[in-house]
Formats: sequence, structure tokens, C-alpha cells
Amino acid sequence: DGFKWSLTEFVDGEYFSGRIVELQNLALLLAKLLHVSGNVPRISDIQAWDCPSFSAQSDLLDEATKREADWPLLFGDDGASFLRSKWKKLNQYWSVLSNHPPDLSWDGIMHFDLHPHNILCRDEKIAALLDLDSFWRGPLGVAIAFGGLKLCRQTVVYQRTSVRAAAVGKRFVQVLAENLQHLPIKELDFSRLAHLEVFRRIFLIMDLNFYHGNSEWNHVLPIQIGHLSEAEKLFE
Repeated sequence: DGFKWSLTEFVDGEYFSGRIVELQNLALLLAKLLHVSGNVPRISDIQAWDCPSFSAQSDLLDEATKREADWPLLFGDDGASFLRSKWKKLNQYWSVLSNHPPDLSWDGIMHFDLHPHNILCRDEKIAALLDLDSFWRGPLGVAIAFGGLKLCRQTVVYQRTSVRAAAVGKRFVQVLAENLQHLPIKELDFSRLAHLEVFRRIFLIMDLNFYHGNSEWNHVLPIQIGHLSEAEKLFE
């Protein structure tokens, strides 16, 4: 039916739990992946990360403001209430990001959806990465920062109150910097780079609702909005 399938060997393992050692090993793997992916042939055949223009996304925010009365119908009563409570802060984050966009100079191939359920671990080592369709070509900073947000967040959850969020984020960036010397890791603004991908997803959900009558992803809207403040705390 026109679908593409990939067949891979079964890998025994558990989802990424958030142990510090797993996080460090994942950072090491990302460094290795970036070295390997630089030699991939026919790179132009690989799907590109596609972020709508800042003006198009600002238009969506304006549209959302105009249609506030429709929010309960589009997002449900709870979703609309949550959106109203975060609307001012959401616009503030967007204003900062759109007026001061992060550096997107370093392109390459990387997994753009590295979250705990896309990583299998065994004995605290990375056994496999799942969802191969999420390997795209695009700004490496966005892929690394968004993955860092999801995985450092899980590490904070796993560690509970034993570590500060900023310490986890700092450790992740440090391991990357030690192993990715050809990229200016310590110069990258991880918070704003992560925000760029988070907003891409938020606007995608809005676009689906406003113009396609599709509410399939509404349940993740509060999670994505919450990521904005989480990225700020992790990568302060």
C-alpha cells in the first residue's frame, strides 16, 4: 500500500530509565553517530527537518488568539483551561525565540525524536535506537538539544530530588563537548534550540486543529508546553 518497512534484528533491552550512566553513554553514542553519519552516501535522499517560517508560526499564534472562544471545542474544556493559564508565558517564550533565533549553522544527520521509549538499554549501555524514520538531515543543534531535553528530563524524574535539573543538563552538554570536538557544543544555546523543536510541535498541533479538524495530538499539547519551562531549567 505504498508504506515502507524496515526489518531489524530483535534487541533485548529496557527503555531508557534515566540513570546518569545511561545518559552519559547515550551522549557518547550521539557523538559516534555524528561521526558515522558524515559519511552517509546520497545524503540528499534523506528526509529534511522542516520548520515553518517564524512569520507563519506567528500567524498561527494570532489565529489561536482570534479563535479563543473555540478552544473548548478544539482542545476540550481541560485543554482550553490549561492553554489559557499558559498563554501569556507561551507568547513570551515565542517572542524571545523569534526575535533571537538560535544558531542553525551545523547541519548533518541525526535522530530528531530521541525520547526514552525510542532508546533500549541493557546493563546501562545503549543497546538500540528505535524509530529509524526519525533520522533526518537538518540542524544538529536542534536534534541534540531536543533529545537532551527529553532524556535529561527523564533523568531528573528517575533521580527524584537527588540532583538539580541544571546539573543533569550540564553533565549532558559536558559529555557531548568532550566527544564532539568538531562542533561548538558549549557555544550552542541548548534551551532555545530545544524550544525551536518544541514550538514546531505545538504549532503542528494547532495547525491540525484549525485547518484540518484533526485533534489526534491534543493530548500531548500540555506536555509540549511544559517542555518550554523544563528546557529553561535544564539548560540554564
